[in-house]
Amino acid sequence: MLLFNRFLSGARSVISLFAGITSMNTVRVAIYSFISCLVWNMFLVFAGCKVGENWGSVSEFLKKYNAVVMFVLAVLLVVFLIVKKQKKSADHLP
Repeated sequence: MLLFNRFLSGARSVISLFAGITSMNTVRVAIYSFISCLVWNMFLVFAGCKVGENWGSVSEFLKKYNAVVMFVLAVLLVVFLIVKKQKKSADHLP
């Protein structure tokens, strides 16, 4: 579990506490944490290089993604307002 703690967002902040509570070997915890950090950071650097090489494609994808998300949010807002108006009208009926 210690080797994968960087890949688990909730666990990475408390993994050392649990290692201490369970009396794990301090050197072993430090080595596993170092390896985990090294792998995680190598992954982030690699991903950053790939994004940098393909920034034009990523930018176009994000523009399309943002357009879809904005459309979905607009539709949800309209539906919400219609439902709210219908409920308000229904509350005023005798």
